[in-house]
Amino acid sequence: MIALRAIVPSAVLCGALLCVAVPAAAREVVRAERGALLFEDVAEPSPARAAAHAPYGNIRNAKFAGWLPGGGIAILTRFGETEQIHAVGAPGADRRQLTFHPEPIAAVAIAPAGAARLVYAKDTGGDEMFQLFLLELASGRTRPITEGRARNTLPLWRHDGGQLAYASTARNGRDADVWVWDEAGGARVVTTRAGSWAPVDFAPDGSRLLVVRTVSINEVELHELTFADGSLRKVADVGGVGTYNNAYPALYVDDGRAVLYASSRGGEFATLSRLPLGGGKAKPWGVQRPWDVEELVRSPDGRMVAGLYNEDGSGVIRVMEHPSGRLIGEHEAGIGVFAALAFSRDGAQLGYSVSSPQLPGDAFSIDIAGNQVVRWTASESGGLDPEAWVPAELVRYRSFDRVDGKPREVPAWVYRPQGEGPHPVVIDIHGGPEAQERPGFDAWAQFLAKELGVAVVLPNVRGSAGYGRRWLDADNGLKRLDSVRDIGALLDWIDADPRFDARRVVVYGGSYGGYMVLASLVEYGDRLAGGVSIVGISHFRTFLENTSAYRVDLRRVEYGDERDPKLRAFMDRTAPLTNAAKIRAPLFVIHGANDPRVPASEAEQILAAVRANDREAWYLLARDEGHGFRKKANRDAMQRAVLAFCERFLVQ
Repeated sequence: MIALRAIVPSAVLCGALLCVAVPAAAREVVRAERGALLFEDVAEPSPARAAAHAPYGNIRNAKFAGWLPGGGIAILTRFGETEQIHAVGAPGADRRQLTFHPEPIAAVAIAPAGAARLVYAKDTGGDEMFQLFLLELASGRTRPITEGRARNTLPLWRHDGGQLAYASTARNGRDADVWVWDEAGGARVVTTRAGSWAPVDFAPDGSRLLVVRTVSINEVELHELTFADGSLRKVADVGGVGTYNNAYPALYVDDGRAVLYASSRGGEFATLSRLPLGGGKAKPWGVQRPWDVEELVRSPDGRMVAGLYNEDGSGVIRVMEHPSGRLIGEHEAGIGVFAALAFSRDGAQLGYSVSSPQLPGDAFSIDIAGNQVVRWTASESGGLDPEAWVPAELVRYRSFDRVDGKPREVPAWVYRPQGEGPHPVVIDIHGGPEAQERPGFDAWAQFLAKELGVAVVLPNVRGSAGYGRRWLDADNGLKRLDSVRDIGALLDWIDADPRFDARRVVVYGGSYGGYMVLASLVEYGDRLAGGVSIVGISHFRTFLENTSAYRVDLRRVEYGDERDPKLRAFMDRTAPLTNAAKIRAPLFVIHGANDPRVPASEAEQILAAVRANDREAWYLLARDEGHGFRKKANRDAMQRAVLAFCERFLVQ
């Protein structure tokens, strides 16, 4: 919890809120508290628009979470405040809730073979100190596998369901080691080397374990751990789409005699390779495309492998025969996103999630033999007409520089309102920055476009994943401001299109996207109507000095090492905090008090600096959230507050 400014003694009751005047450097700040939420200088939206927004907060989705014993599936969906685990016995059947926590479930791993149990991960208040819990499906009994303040992630079952592997910071709070757990022996650590390690796949006989060590998104090492002697040997240097908190696409094949993995080593994209473990070189395998392979799963009998390809932001599932690599079936999402591939226990079906601008998110499967798609869930749309969702359009605009002799182009997704315009614009910038804006369902973009007549542009500025290694590395270290210049080029593109109103543009983003908001206000504030920074970084040096210990080394690779005098001077010179006097447009800062990634001090310091210059700055702090708002009531309140900000500064 961060320290909050002192409240003056005088207070008045404003409806259901306790409103208090707080002294600031140049203007009086009006504070209001509602439950775990603290508001400062935040207005209320108009009743009509607040009512129009309400259905968008009631849109549900369902995420495929694996196959249950007996042929049903598990999904993550929300029927109250948070996402919980539900069982669906057959396509279109009713959902039966299995967990009932006030905190959302972050991950699910269902035991294979005959074991009727699963493990799930859950944190407290968004602190991301995930603990693992074992749920016995027959009895409904739950018990903890881990306890304390360690971060425990990526649970992975052995193929017979007798053992569980996971990543944990339990040893020293900084390094992520691999641990294994079973009923007889409990939990024990099996890697104790520095860095971020995670389990990937058990060998079929359970004697070995593939593990990855992640240095950065481009520096990933694939290792094999032998349990008998505890030896750890490097299998390959890969790199590509794996990050510090995601499983890496790699698995055993040929009864453990070879490994398939996705690698960008020596190329722009993460493509498939097959490596014999008994000797020999890795060779390309399966369907090769100049795009990233994000997920890789094997059928229980080892005769099929499914890969999830990310092609220009949209998803393609390819099922391939093993060992030949021959394509068996292919399924495209169109403009949409797939996730969470898993073969059924008999290998007859492949389950997955899908989301698109016209689909909030549901669970599906492919019947392999018939090559038919089966829909398992049909989530509610909040009473809104699903046929009226605004489509997303993929565009590319020119930036300020050239590559390979041609103008560099930045990909972006655009949601356009009906009518000729000119429409006000929200530029929505993703976090990461090693992430990617993709055409999944975006309720906030739909609300802005449909109800407010606001065009939403979601750029993948340099540094984004999904477009090759050179694009991914184009913002590292001293090149940081080049990504901000991509926003300047986007403003030029908006200005040249008569369908947009270049005088009414708000920039919006979370995490690294929050930094981009602040940096854009510094560089282009005279062209912006305002900015909304959610869990944003205001100074990379102070961020690196205060972020959680397990994240520091991984973030230094991306942002630069603040201990290096040259980089430290660059950070100090270019930080939004240093240049807060240049922020003249209205600012809205939103944060979670328990954020383990970007500490809330980043919000407090930029807020104080902007207010000291007598500029308008709204603030919303959630005491029971972390890196983003995951509870429905909090998320709804946040979006209503942003709606009020848009009413004040963007729309009439």
